Amino acid sequence: LQHARERDWGVAILRGIRWIAQNAPPPGLLMRNPAGRILAAGPSYTRAWKKDPDDLAEEAALFGSNPGFDATLPHTFHAQPRGLTTLDVPVLVLWGTLDVILLPRQGRRFERLIPDAELRYLRGLGHTPMSDAPEELADAIAEFAMRARTSEPRRHPPQTVSS
Repeated sequence: LQHARERDWGVAILRGIRWIAQNAPPPGLLMRNPAGRILAAGPSYTRAWKKDPDDLAEEAALFGSNPGFDATLPHTFHAQPRGLTTLDVPVLVLWGTLDVILLPRQGRRFERLIPDAELRYLRGLGHTPMSDAPEELADAIAEFAMRARTSEPRRHPPQTVSS
């Protein structure tokens, strides 16, 4: 659900993160400094300075040395999701307002394609809200699940049968 410029932007951001992971000072050294954590992990985490330096160093090393990165990247950004218009279950789309990899405006496209989807923006969060604010994400999911559980079940639209 991306336009060509958005796709190119996301690819460029991920390639930049990979370049930093491969060419910056050793991840352990870079991640010891809050500014280094922001530089290396900022596109993924909006609160990178709070992340454990050792965890980020390991993530950077793995990201920089991942042998499948180049082969996977085109499939990640060039393939469009299929089957969204036929979903018949409650869907909550959570999207960080500070996501710089998949821009927040892209969430509206999911909302339009998925029948009765609810899009909720997470203020101040980025691409990985589950890492930046796991409690906020869990609360949003639990609240949605409770509402979905107590609401009327979705009904399939009437089918026309021709003979």
